[in-house]
Amino acid sequence: MALIKAFQGIDTILVLATSTFFIIGGIVLFLLSANRMLLIERMR
Repeated sequence: MALIKAFQGIDTILVLATSTFFIIGGIVLFLLSANRMLLIERMR
């Protein structure tokens, strides 16, 4: 149990980092898909 207690601080940072990374990735993917849709609409 001592190891888990020692890693708790690092774990919270990792969770925050991964969550922020996924949020940024989702926003980037959303923007890219939206831009692609707009480009397809313009091509027509």
